[in-house]
Amino acid sequence: MGCNTSKETTNNENDNKESKEEGARPNDEVNHVETDLSAEDRKSSSAKTITIRSNGTLVEQQKKVENIENSAEEAATKIQAVFRGHRTRKSMKQPQTQPQEHEPTREELENEFRLDDPELCNAATKIQASFRGHMTRKQMEEEKKGDEPKNNEGEEELDIDLTDPELNKAAAKIQASFRGHLKNKEGQGDGQTSSN
Repeated sequence: MGCNTSKETTNNENDNKESKEEGARPNDEVNHVETDLSAEDRKSSSAKTITIRSNGTLVEQQKKVENIENSAEEAATKIQAVFRGHRTRKSMKQPQTQPQEHEPTREELENEFRLDDPELCNAATKIQASFRGHMTRKQMEEEKKGDEPKNNEGEEELDIDLTDPELNKAAAKIQASFRGHLKNKEGQGDGQTSSN
């Protein structure tokens, strides 16, 4: 045999020395690989061995990188889940920490809505009359049906003519009065906070 000065052979010899020092057996890989190769593919067994060995370490390195990436993804998912839970619990507590507005008392409402206002009295009378008519019709229907159980206990149908212009005027008047009440209430609240 002649003198072989190719880098592949030199690298293979160096690799064999390193693997012997590390306690690995390079011949096991070479034999395993060579049995799978055909005669045409056996040009240079040392070059094939180096390629396969380097691929083997690349595969191992790729597996390590994939494991690290998977564990990083799992950790990120866990952190995101914990933060979402924290944010949800925080938002659930938030309405409880805010001061709740008290409902106006009867005296406050009486002070806000003047009882001697004729338009307000007419509007209230119209709404009351409509409701009384509704209750009377409902009672008449129940008497007609007898003692049959009612299917829709929670649902009540109001038989009020919503197209009645007087009813619309009355409702608008009450709504306007209530809006005024809210504005006055807000104005009083601003005056109290500025004096403190």
